[in-house]
Amino acid sequence: MICPIIMKDANDVQRVSNVAAQSGIDLSVSCGNTMIDPRSIIALFTLIGKNAVLVGPDNINPTYFKRLVKKMGVAA
Repeated sequence: MICPIIMKDANDVQRVSNVAAQSGIDLSVSCGNTMIDPRSIIALFTLIGKNAVLVGPDNINPTYFKRLVKKMGVAA
């Protein structure tokens, strides 16, 4: 499951990292040919202002994934 995202500032980065850490699910953020673990707040700072994609496992409940993205507040 994927969702386009864009992080505009440090607050967005912190929120994405916190929600990802609390979710207990193996999420990734992809930008170009780079895959980043969203729990790594320092790595996420490199994506501020860039179009990225939040990637979740195929077997995740779509409703739960949408709630996570909404909680992150960064859907593009």
